[in-house]
Amino acid sequence: MASEIVAEPTSEIVAEPTSYSTEEAELAWAKSNLLSLDGGGIRGYWSLLALEKLMGYIATEEGRFDEDREVLHSFHPQGLPDDVSQIPPDAIEERRNINNASDADGRYRAMHRTRRFLPCHYFDFICGSSTGA
Repeated sequence: MASEIVAEPTSEIVAEPTSYSTEEAELAWAKSNLLSLDGGGIRGYWSLLALEKLMGYIATEEGRFDEDREVLHSFHPQGLPDDVSQIPPDAIEERRNINNASDADGRYRAMHRTRRFLPCHYFDFICGSSTGA
């Protein structure tokens, strides 16, 4: 008889506030970061879910680092270009909220926070096989 695996819900991981010196921040950018998305089928889908969660953590950390102003996207301090979108076609309400926003900051806030930060701004090399390719 096959056993059934049941995943228990986990609580959200909340990182403690961190303050970085300018020197520590510069050293973090001196290193190369590699993102490898490997595997096909459900493994590839899981990799994308893990990447979405990672980008959520990055959004949280970016918000903590700049104390003078809220960091709304990974193009900060430049504006988010109009031709950059990670919004899936079925996110109708999110698109409507973005289109109804009165200013640029309102459009950024209407986007899901994991879509405002792009992996290409945090990883020097992005590669993979199968689904990740």
